[in-house]
Amino acid sequence: VPLGNFKRSPVAIQAVGFSNLTINTCRFEGFEYTVCYGEGTEGTIQDSLVMGSGHQGISLYSGATVKIIRNVVTGSKYHGVRSTGGTLDMKDNLIIENANRGVDLGNKSAHGTVTNNIITGNRLVGISGFAQSDVKIYNNLILDSGQVGIGAQPSCRFSVKDNIIKGNPSGIVVFLKEGARRGNLLIRRNTFWNNETDTENCEKAPQSISEEPAFRDPANGDFSLTGGKVVEQKQGLTNPKVFKALWKKWKNRADKTDVQVEVGFEFGPVTEVVATRSDTKPNIFIDIDTGKTYEPAEVWVVGARREKMAWVKEKGIDVAVTIHEGDMCLVGNVESVLRRSFDTDWDKTTAAEVLSNRELLEDKFGFDNIQRFRRQLPATFMFKTRQGGMGLFQIVGFTDDPYGVKVRFKMARRASSRQADVQVEVERPREESQVVWGKAMEGVQVGAWVEKKRWRIGGDVLCVHVEV
Repeated sequence: VPLGNFKRSPVAIQAVGFSNLTINTCRFEGFEYTVCYGEGTEGTIQDSLVMGSGHQGISLYSGATVKIIRNVVTGSKYHGVRSTGGTLDMKDNLIIENANRGVDLGNKSAHGTVTNNIITGNRLVGISGFAQSDVKIYNNLILDSGQVGIGAQPSCRFSVKDNIIKGNPSGIVVFLKEGARRGNLLIRRNTFWNNETDTENCEKAPQSISEEPAFRDPANGDFSLTGGKVVEQKQGLTNPKVFKALWKKWKNRADKTDVQVEVGFEFGPVTEVVATRSDTKPNIFIDIDTGKTYEPAEVWVVGARREKMAWVKEKGIDVAVTIHEGDMCLVGNVESVLRRSFDTDWDKTTAAEVLSNRELLEDKFGFDNIQRFRRQLPATFMFKTRQGGMGLFQIVGFTDDPYGVKVRFKMARRASSRQADVQVEVERPREESQVVWGKAMEGVQVGAWVEKKRWRIGGDVLCVHVEV
């Protein structure tokens, strides 16, 4: 909060020179130019609330390269985010109710990407472009602007696709001076609904969609789509679930005691395992939580099913890998869950996305097989183990020397957490208490959280003793 008035404290944070500035889980209220990344600087601003700026909430200047992730920017007297000559990677933000533009790309040419954002209720323009700005504008919701959803000078080289542009007087406009060409915007398939005019001085793509997007519960920040062509054609947000928390942060913005910040999450070390062909099937068993591997024991070869399952549970085994003829790999989950969605990606899917994946959290443990041929690899899955671990599991591909299949996996955890042995006493109504041992991350471990030295999972209470 500024001391005195805007003029006395014009800037909250300014990066200059060769700075690399990271801003995480902060609240800014007031200031003229609240957060400024100067010429040639780098950095990230994430999980923060920027409100009530006299001019801009977040500003990038020439040569600055900045990631803008999971922020709420609201109430600026001019623009929410402005890049004049900078490069921005802007993703998962709520840009709402700013007095002029939500995102201003100019006056000097701006570069970068604007993806998976909600840009709504800005009084003049949702996204505007000047000079020769070349920015990819993909999979955003651009809603209820005062005048224009996306507006650009003809010199801009925007690529615009898979956005939902709704409730604006004008959807997309190229601002032409008399005698000027129609512009360099590349407008692909987008969804237009309830705009007075969808486009001006530019053409909609033939495959554009005119269909009302049915949001599940927009009043509470759930902008996931319930069906229709917009879902089939993957219009709008690629990750709508992040906006529930952002919407709540915006709704509670006047409450300075409501911190509304997210715990940072990361992936732990990557464990790689190569399964080679052997006479015994499966070829190898893996305990994902500890990274230990086991060859099939004698009980697995000759024992009854009950004995096999007892051995599997004793070892904490989660998956079994088997190589078959014809370069085919079979991965079986053993009372665990492997789930794949169309956008699961080893490099791009974040730990926070895994830990908050509703389908994964709700999946029941069981037995299943995933079959992949060489040509179908690599293949990446989210996993959940019965010990509570969650993360990413990938069948990487076949190896030739020795002949086998490589798999790898990484566990999601709270950032910079340590791993410890944990003894857990499970107290359940009408059942005997039982004590189990396993691995857990300090602080937060998958579907469980620390609360006054207790972990809660569902309705059960887990009393934890930790030996580090």
